[in-house]
Amino acid sequence: MPAWNQLCDISRYFKRPTAFFFREKFPKHINPELIEYRKSDNLNLNNISPALTIGIMEVISRRDTFLEIMGEMHRPLTSFSQYRLNSENIPQLSRHIREILNVDLTEQKSWLYNNNRKDTLHYNFLNKWKEILSSKLGVLVFEIPKVDLKEMRALCIYYDKHPIILLNGADSPNGRIFSLFHELTHLIIGESAICDVDKNNSKEWLCNNVAAEFLVPKEDLLKNPIVLNKNSNEWSKQELKDLSNEYGVSKESLLLRLIHTGKAYPNSYEILKKDFKFKSNKKSFGGGSPVLNQIKYHGTLYSRLMLNAYENGVISSVEFSQNINLRLKHVDELTEQLFM
Repeated sequence: MPAWNQLCDISRYFKRPTAFFFREKFPKHINPELIEYRKSDNLNLNNISPALTIGIMEVISRRDTFLEIMGEMHRPLTSFSQYRLNSENIPQLSRHIREILNVDLTEQKSWLYNNNRKDTLHYNFLNKWKEILSSKLGVLVFEIPKVDLKEMRALCIYYDKHPIILLNGADSPNGRIFSLFHELTHLIIGESAICDVDKNNSKEWLCNNVAAEFLVPKEDLLKNPIVLNKNSNEWSKQELKDLSNEYGVSKESLLLRLIHTGKAYPNSYEILKKDFKFKSNKKSFGGGSPVLNQIKYHGTLYSRLMLNAYENGVISSVEFSQNINLRLKHVDELTEQLFM
């Protein structure tokens, strides 16, 4: 029998309350939603790593906390069903996303500059898109650390009220931007999904193409001055970089769009493939400002609610620290970052 301190260590290691270990019987499913939310049959939960399993459980629990506090503060919940669209038409789904987000291409392209500085890594694009999905559609956008990109780049869990999109924080900003709209497409057609589980799945193909068409619309790409003035189908790395910066996507995604629109040779991707190799962002959740790290991890919609709930006395200081994983000394900085 472990001593109490040992049991506490075990609880922290397995991320379970100590009361869990006093159960007479082991539960069949700790959280049934982990088994039931996936509508497709191509997901084998036995192959999911502990880090991803815990991550899924944590974001589901975080959403439960969000809904509970929204109720205590008498705030209306956003229904996502109004944005559903039963379609497999790529242009139609892309236009639908553009309409419900109400962001035109002029605004999208303006995000290349952040505080008059050119953001070629596209963090500003990523943060803008995350904020818009949360504020306009009520999607809870979270990020997860310590999960291998080979296992999961992103996932979504559909709920009528405040669905979840979970991004892999080890991915590049461009990778997370693309995943964000891939997952949003899954939600719009009314399903949950873990991406990169089955790349041959027809729904994965559909969501990839919708995300690509939304971020770099074919019609706009063909009218782009850089494309119009191009006299050949061969593209240099610098040309791809300049064009990808306009839309806030990777050079790889931009080249694939050029190939699909007949403006680049089909073998161009294979020739330049070695230049597109991405290294995992191992420092994604380490170092830097703890406030910015937690905003990234929890998302702005959730973080703002926790801050408002604490300031209005709905939750205690202890609950605030537990829910947002920040000490009270960070409240002023959190307020500045969320409402500046």
